[in-house]
Amino acid sequence: MMVVNSDFNPRVFYSQAISGICEGTKYEFSLDAINLYSSGIGSITDPSGAIAGYFPQCDTILEPGCQQFSDKAASKTCIFGGSCIKYSINPQIEFQIGGVPVYSPPFTIPNDNKWHKVGFTFYTLPGITSLVLSINNTAPGGIGNDIGLDNITFKPCGPKIPLTSTIPACKPASLTANVMGTEYSTPAYQWQINPDTNVVTNVWTDITSANSFTYLPGKTDTLKYIRAVVANSVLNLSNPNCRVITASQKVFCNPDGFPLPISLIYFNAQKQSEKVLLQWQTGFEKDNASFEIQKSLDGIKFITIGTLEGNGNSNSYINYIYFDNEPEPGINYYRLKQNNADESFTYSKVIVVRIDGFALLYPNPAKDNVKIIFGKSSKFQEKVFIKVLNNLGLIVKNETLILKNSERQCQLKVSDLSSGIYFIEIQTEEEKLIKKLIITD
Repeated sequence: MMVVNSDFNPRVFYSQAISGICEGTKYEFSLDAINLYSSGIGSITDPSGAIAGYFPQCDTILEPGCQQFSDKAASKTCIFGGSCIKYSINPQIEFQIGGVPVYSPPFTIPNDNKWHKVGFTFYTLPGITSLVLSINNTAPGGIGNDIGLDNITFKPCGPKIPLTSTIPACKPASLTANVMGTEYSTPAYQWQINPDTNVVTNVWTDITSANSFTYLPGKTDTLKYIRAVVANSVLNLSNPNCRVITASQKVFCNPDGFPLPISLIYFNAQKQSEKVLLQWQTGFEKDNASFEIQKSLDGIKFITIGTLEGNGNSNSYINYIYFDNEPEPGINYYRLKQNNADESFTYSKVIVVRIDGFALLYPNPAKDNVKIIFGKSSKFQEKVFIKVLNNLGLIVKNETLILKNSERQCQLKVSDLSSGIYFIEIQTEEEKLIKKLIITD
């Protein structure tokens, strides 16, 4: 923050020479200002030796016809006695470029105890690469710390440039940099590529002769990221201060030159209580009939546990969600089988989720009954001893359940328990586990 003790006479209180600016580019010059003299009356001695009273605003009783906002009034008999000139302490901010005012009238900062953002935008002329910016207070001051300044800003204003794309399948794909707004009247383009498929490194290389608003990726671009650098002239493309860089787009190309059925942006899984949440996103789809969600306990033999309908043909991002409500204790392997309209299919990568313990509860929360499901790797016993404890640690249910080895699960009745939080102790001859159970109405 900067505090200005204004002079009795208007003058420049901030000036800065700036070099390396961009020609033909729109800039913003702005600041936040607050009037620090917010109430009461004060006095100063002006250069002529007369005493001047300062008011938050003009006193029309003492000064009939006086002007507001720091305008100089006629000489009157001051309340201090003698001859004086009265003012209202309201700074007037004037912006200058090369000593020439560029915005009229000046911005008045009222005494309201609030910050006010003031400023303007302008275009630099061709060939101009440096200038001097100044701020002038055109109103009289001098009573003390009159103006507070913060966030003095000088920056180029670039347009928004989103990327749009067709299906990136190299037959061919296309990316387009759409310049929005009026900041760039004669845009120049340079497309760049990042060889890092995960964009961990910020190493971008110019693509030779890729200077149109549209870029057509080739097979060598597959799984790499493409972006566009845009400026208002070719000269400004090489200056980091004079250009706008778009978001990057990952390119998917089929080496055979035919459109891929889908682009799978991500596929992940995470444990949520006693369930597993599976999520994936596609960047485009072509003749996509459905997704089969498949699970395995050994990573080799997979079974389908659910199916979601595909979106046929799409050029936009689409999100999919599926819950595995009965994951097995231990390691669960998941993959997607993507089915095409012509009955061909592809598989996704395999992802893994670990469920701790040798048994889990489903559903949880429960209302009438809860299943106790034992994992494939658990030391299976015919009898399981179950204790249900309330939140005070008191046993409210004590049962022995008989298991069938082929089912690896049993069912516990909980409809006779009132709603609340309980703890189930599950014990076999060799293993013991305590899990939290929520009972609902």
